[in-house]
Amino acid sequence: KENTMTEDMVKFRMLLTPWHGTPIAPPYIDSTFTEEIKSKNPYNNPVYSNDWFNYSPMRAGKPVPLTDNYKLPTHFYWICSNVKRLETDYYSHSKGVILSSCLFEFLKQFKCYDEYDICEVTPLSRKLAHISDKKYYFIRFKHLAYNLFIDLENSNRIKRMNKVITSYLYLDFQLKEQTAYPDIFWMKNILVAKDSVADLINGNGFSGFRMVELKDFVDEYTFRDTHPYPTLEEMKDRDRKWF
Repeated sequence: KENTMTEDMVKFRMLLTPWHGTPIAPPYIDSTFTEEIKSKNPYNNPVYSNDWFNYSPMRAGKPVPLTDNYKLPTHFYWICSNVKRLETDYYSHSKGVILSSCLFEFLKQFKCYDEYDICEVTPLSRKLAHISDKKYYFIRFKHLAYNLFIDLENSNRIKRMNKVITSYLYLDFQLKEQTAYPDIFWMKNILVAKDSVADLINGNGFSGFRMVELKDFVDEYTFRDTHPYPTLEEMKDRDRKWF
């Protein structure tokens, strides 16, 4: 009896980034990572000590062991094009997520089963000037735990439109029966949090994202997927709803 009770009560929200964003918190940055600055133009000549940049936890459906060749450095520079000042607390990159130390430390207080590597990141302009007072971390996921407590196949989901690779948007999660669910978890680069935790996150005034209800996340992405050539005004107008 208790289990069905918890299942009804556990509601989650998802991290939504702006479509257009603001100059200090852009959702997309033309950028390069480099471990060292050995030339005047590290943006085009990045330096990597090993193959960490090409690591992906799964390849052809099999887990990839994290050998030394894929070990993260302790620090790297994030060379950003066309960003004069960076204030965002969250940035989604194809290789992982970049979080401000404020957001990272805040999230650490909540129960999370995901495993990740972490390193420090310093954002710089193309001219190699510092563009933020914030301290940043790069988070590379090694193991995401959501399959332990969510049955994705049987969740209430819809197929995303105009996508070459099948992907889904979730209106509701079918939770597996267990007593303890984490407070937060990651699905690829998207943070998911219990309602009460999402309220705390939103209440903290972090920049560059908002935690929204699953149905609102679905609405937003359905709109974006079906408007592949939006005008700047359309994007800004849409953002005003959340940000």
